[in-house]
Amino acid sequence: MPTDNPTKHIAFLIPGALAIAIGVACFLQSRFDLWAHIRNTNTRTLQNIHGYERQLEDQSRLARTLIPLTQTAFIPLGLGNEKVYLGKNGWLFLRHDIDYLTGPGFLSSRWQTRRAAEGNEYTRPPQPDPRIAIRHFHEQLAARDIQLILVPVPPKSVIHPEHFWGERSDRSRAVQNASYAKCIRDLTDAGVHVFDPTAALKEALCINGLPQFLATDTHWTPASMEHVARKLAARLDSSVTWSKPKRAYTRKPSPITNTGDTAAMLRLPDGANRYPPETVSIRQVLEKRTGQFWRPVRRAEILLLGDSFTNIYSLPGMGWGQAAGFAEQLSFTLQRPVDTIIQNDKGAGSTRNILAQRIARGDDVLSGKKVVIWEFAAREFAFGDWFTANL
Repeated sequence: MPTDNPTKHIAFLIPGALAIAIGVACFLQSRFDLWAHIRNTNTRTLQNIHGYERQLEDQSRLARTLIPLTQTAFIPLGLGNEKVYLGKNGWLFLRHDIDYLTGPGFLSSRWQTRRAAEGNEYTRPPQPDPRIAIRHFHEQLAARDIQLILVPVPPKSVIHPEHFWGERSDRSRAVQNASYAKCIRDLTDAGVHVFDPTAALKEALCINGLPQFLATDTHWTPASMEHVARKLAARLDSSVTWSKPKRAYTRKPSPITNTGDTAAMLRLPDGANRYPPETVSIRQVLEKRTGQFWRPVRRAEILLLGDSFTNIYSLPGMGWGQAAGFAEQLSFTLQRPVDTIIQNDKGAGSTRNILAQRIARGDDVLSGKKVVIWEFAAREFAFGDWFTANL
């Protein structure tokens, strides 16, 4: 019987192996070409990104040079920018504050329709009616036997119209948004306690004749803030039955010099003295027993929800000192501890949202509270998002 010839099988295997080798080589070459193509494309993309970044940097450098010079040229013409209006006598005003006062009533159908149309496919539209959220918050707190006190801080032009509209402005009359009175009346009728600082600030102005707001900043002066804190403390002592003992606090004065936020928003050249820094005297609050700076107390019977008007002399990053803010002055006047939730921006919703989130995580911030003070800038009535938050 004939035996198989191995060379015959090898002859058949060689073409097959060669074909496989050629196929593998072609595949590897294609992979190499693919990776080379990806690498080259990636390199070109990175080069384009770096070129775009350099272009942006050049444009940004040009903007940083031109904007201050342009703004300097506009100031003699009485022109501010998209954030700041120039007032009289060296005063500056936040544009949102003036727009709040001169714009449509924030309860008008025209304004609320406009606000409700601001949402898009990425963000939900804001809730424009403040009464809905405030009444809802009031009812939730009342169910826990906690009193809500609303503290809407007026824009500086309400207290000092003479520095914006002119010297003939009636300083005893407070200009307000067309819907403000109705909003406050509706809230009061619903049982919400409203403490309007406007009357206290006008009173202080009549008593001492001194500015109640900083000339080149959005916020109140230390003295006017303390005056409002004293008035609010008197209101609390007359309406709240405290169950915890007092705590002793003391104060020490400290001078502070800083450039106001509206002056900074103008982006004037370094060294420009058109709107120089202002100097004020703050009074820092200390715990008498330890001598340490005031701190919020979790177990306090008062919870203060506040924005930058609360933070202005409390948060060092704002440049006006520390331990001398609205919460500190209220605590000192009452000689009682205060708990706080403070967020500089969007006072209509940010602090309520933080409160709701903490409660949802099991941290019942409201436990043991007698009163919640809700301070926010009055312009939030028009520009805030008044969503309801479940506690």
